[in-house]
Amino acid sequence: PPLADAGLLGFEAIQWHGFVAPAGTPPAIVERLNREINALLDQTDVRQALANDGAIASPATPPQFGALIASEIAHWRTVIRDAGIKIG
Repeated sequence: PPLADAGLLGFEAIQWHGFVAPAGTPPAIVERLNREINALLDQTDVRQALANDGAIASPATPPQFGALIASEIAHWRTVIRDAGIKIG
């Protein structure tokens, strides 16, 4: 059942995957990788294969993906802090 039906209101967690490159990778290489990966994600058979696994292809630009990563870090930092989660 949905988490809201179990009394967990406001709970949201998504799983995402992406490609990253080491810091300092030349912009031309990042742009080429982004273009090729997005072209792959636009192929019908790839989108169908992902959909069969419950995934949705979401091509993005490097700045858009960077913004997603930054927002996820901020979100989970707050969750960890508010829950008092500690490592070790």
